[in-house]
Amino acid sequence: MDLKLILSIVATSVPGFTSYWFLSQFRLFDIGDDNKDEKVILLSSLSVLNIFFGYLACGVFGVEVLKFTNINLICIFLISMGVTLLMSMIVYPSLILISKKTIKKLKELFMLPTDNNSKILDNIMMNRPKDKYDTQAYIFDFDNHLIIEGGIGFISHRFPQLSIRNEIDISTTYEQAIKVYQTTDNLSREIFIDYDKKIKVILIHY
Repeated sequence: MDLKLILSIVATSVPGFTSYWFLSQFRLFDIGDDNKDEKVILLSSLSVLNIFFGYLACGVFGVEVLKFTNINLICIFLISMGVTLLMSMIVYPSLILISKKTIKKLKELFMLPTDNNSKILDNIMMNRPKDKYDTQAYIFDFDNHLIIEGGIGFISHRFPQLSIRNEIDISTTYEQAIKVYQTTDNLSREIFIDYDKKIKVILIHY
């Protein structure tokens, strides 16, 4: 295979994917599988930006990007990866966080409704009060029959999935769970409703 073709494939895919992976790990992006077009646009945009700044960095360090010697290729690779990591771990997250805070303040200023692109269950767990370290889940169906109760263990960032740990109880009634909910302060309680699975989850942080 032609070396230039290999370099073109790597140059247009790896930088964007690397940045997207870091930003998703920081939970700054949440694009589902149903929004493939948005994901392609995002990956392409990140690749273009990383390549552009990588090209500028090569110029600063005096590396010729069109000179295909072994040493030169290694230098281009190292500089490009360094720029990609810097952009992915510091620049992009900082810009996104600043943008989100600015948008939130503008919405509050103009009294616009706020929303969040994160998965709801994942967002609930992310916003658990800092002085709370565990979350008790009471999972009921829409007929108010208890499915399971227990402490939340692992939770998926991509899907509304979780594991239950500690002691498991199947005897709590809906009325008892609601009573616990009503006697808990507002910042330490949430109710998650999944219309597709036909379940509702009462969450108590403690």
